[in-house]
Amino acid sequence: MSGCDVYYQIQPKLCYDDAWQDIDQAPGHGQLMRKKARWVWAGICVSIVVTGVLLFSYRVPLLLRAGSFMAPRTSGTADVIILEGAGIVETGAVHAAIERVSAGKGSRVVVVLHLLSHGERLYGLDEDYPDLVRKKLVLSGLTEQQVMVIATPAKAPKTLNEAAMVLEALSKEGVRHALLLAKGFHARRSFLVYQHVGRPLGIRIIPSAYFNDYQLNGWWTRPEGIEDFVTEVLKLLYYQAKGYIPLRYGY
Repeated sequence: MSGCDVYYQIQPKLCYDDAWQDIDQAPGHGQLMRKKARWVWAGICVSIVVTGVLLFSYRVPLLLRAGSFMAPRTSGTADVIILEGAGIVETGAVHAAIERVSAGKGSRVVVVLHLLSHGERLYGLDEDYPDLVRKKLVLSGLTEQQVMVIATPAKAPKTLNEAAMVLEALSKEGVRHALLLAKGFHARRSFLVYQHVGRPLGIRIIPSAYFNDYQLNGWWTRPEGIEDFVTEVLKLLYYQAKGYIPLRYGY
């Protein structure tokens, strides 16, 4: 038995390490490995630069496409126009609804409000707010028969509970097509929730986003637009994760 064999039996790891060290120290091997590593890093850096240049060059159409996805607008006519509000309804939203009625997109306006607690109500407004909204809509040119106000409890998940209550009431009235007016980038999540709730009831939802604080074109240049986009993307992912919007319904 040779000395090396004895050494391998006693210290096998050291022998293997010595063997690999001999290979690394072979003429030109280390230089070749360093050269390959430089080429790999150079390729990675070039890929990053090229990707960055392409994203910068096409940033406007990409951002516009992302905004259009989050704020869907589909043409069509419906039995009713659902104006999705919150604790209050904005003047711009009412104008958007009345414009669509005038354009023949729907014959009635259903305003959805979230019930506010006593502490959340607007100071100095003692009148019942849902009833006040209904009266103001009639004064805006709509008839009593064209106006419906539904107040829903502000209970989480708000959009899902709201959709269930509103569409159940409309289903009893024989509504089969509803145009959903939702603000900004909230429109995508609102549409998917209403679509999910409406399908078993036989109600088709037509999404129609409107904008007040910013516009779709150039939304990324406004702090309100950026904040709304990020917030609504996160909320959409949350609704998907919780199962409020089944994946089988798609986008």
